Amino acid sequence: MKTLFAKILLWFLATAFVAVLGFVIVVARVGSSPRRAYDPLLRSLRFLGGEAVHVYEEGGRAALADQLARMEAAQELRGVLTDQEGRTLSGPSDDLSSLVERARTRRVFPDFSRRALVFSTAVEGREARYWFFLLLPRERFGFWPRFRQALSPGHLWVLGVIALLSFALAHHLTRPVLELRSAAERLGRGDFSARVNPTRRDELGELARTFDSMADRIERSVAAQKQLLQDVSHELRSPLSRLAVAVELVRAGKDPASALDRVSREADRLNTLVGELLALSRDQLRPSPLNPSALLAGLVEELEIEAQARRCRLVLDAEPGLELSADEELLRRAVENVARNAIYFTAPDTEVRIAARRAGDGVEIAVQDAGPGVPEDSLPRLFDAFYRVDRDRDRATGGAGLGLSIARRAVELHGGRIAARNTHPGLCVTLSLPAARVIMKG
Repeated sequence: MKTLFAKILLWFLATAFVAVLGFVIVVARVGSSPRRAYDPLLRSLRFLGGEAVHVYEEGGRAALADQLARMEAAQELRGVLTDQEGRTLSGPSDDLSSLVERARTRRVFPDFSRRALVFSTAVEGREARYWFFLLLPRERFGFWPRFRQALSPGHLWVLGVIALLSFALAHHLTRPVLELRSAAERLGRGDFSARVNPTRRDELGELARTFDSMADRIERSVAAQKQLLQDVSHELRSPLSRLAVAVELVRAGKDPASALDRVSREADRLNTLVGELLALSRDQLRPSPLNPSALLAGLVEELEIEAQARRCRLVLDAEPGLELSADEELLRRAVENVARNAIYFTAPDTEVRIAARRAGDGVEIAVQDAGPGVPEDSLPRLFDAFYRVDRDRDRATGGAGLGLSIARRAVELHGGRIAARNTHPGLCVTLSLPAARVIMKG
């Protein structure tokens, strides 16, 4: 019995069987109780005894024996009439004094020597006082006969119906589990399209929907991983190819100084790419209290040279009285990547605004440029690794396509979210941190 279906089915059947059996036993025990099952006999016992005394006093032993024989044949009840000492008055004389002694205290009692249940009553006649006994065979009126009588064919039909309902219920409960197991096995074999697609609304349906949601996330994660490996391979291949060309130029002795400069640039590019990949894969925080105003002010000062080179201005608008509990390096890198991206794409002679303010119980850092924005269908993928709106744009502005991915990773590690929207003109990127990472002052 290793399957859940068999266990549930047997449990239901056992429960139903015990319930019906208990009902039958109770009925049988109640039915075999003298106070209940034999009340009709007890009520008619005195009448039968009176009839027997009347026949005996009018017709003697022979008439009494004939009357008792007819009663036994008609009702399957054996009657015996005795005098006060217990001597039988019909047929051969037997000593029933032991029954008389017991009848003085109990009206119904078993007589094991005669294998009978005895009903007794005292009867007054015209000439004397008598004892009348009815002897019923115990095999006819014991517990098991009453049990067999209580267990009617109707009970068997009830058990059959319960068995069918138990089978249907066990199947109903275990079918989604089997479907879930099948989908899990397919997912484990690498079929990431495996889904349960439940229609139930109960807990098992919720479990199946949770599995489908998990499978969706795994499928997206695996697809993103494959795409990441392809993009990393592509990004590494280009500088490595240029490095190989530069090395060959050095070996050939053709303009070695220029070739060595190229080697240095490509090595720096590779070093930057590896650093960005490591930042993207980081999954641990080192939180500490920090002042976002000071962090953003220092960042604006560092980026001022780049902004001047792109003929734009950096404007800082940080609300006072805010402090964060965050990983300073990760948060700094996140805002820096977003701000540098805004500097690259804002229009000349415009502003890139960097703002920090309370938002509900949390804090938001917003970076807005005055550039062309991005197509609406590109907004959902803007923070994917290696994604570029224009994949053919110059590397000087596009980089490796990891800056915004690193920003999203940093914000998500803090339990927050990052979003972008077109502001016409320009693009606004908002970094939202939850209240758990924010320390309010003032």
